[in-house]
Amino acid sequence: MSESAAKSAIGEAFTTFAAAMQAGDIDALSKLVADGFSLTHITGYVQPGHEWVAQMRQGKFVYYRINIRDLNIQIDRGHAHLV
Repeated sequence: MSESAAKSAIGEAFTTFAAAMQAGDIDALSKLVADGFSLTHITGYVQPGHEWVAQMRQGKFVYYRINIRDLNIQIDRGHAHLV
C-alpha cells in the first residue's frame, strides 16, 4: 500500500472512530482499537483504553459533537501517528 493510500485509510478509520464515540457505540469502538490501546486527552492525561471503555459504558464520557478540523497523519518506519 502506498503511503498516500495508508494515510487515507487511517483518516477514514479515525473518522469512523469519532462517529462511534459520538454515538456511544462501544461495540464499534472495540472493533476499531488494538488490545492495550491508550488515549491521550487534551489535558495530557494518557488513559488506558480499558479504563476509558469502562467509563464510556458508565456514561462518564458523553461526546455530543466531534468536529474534525484537521488530521495530521505521519508514517515512520511502519508506525502511524495521528494528531
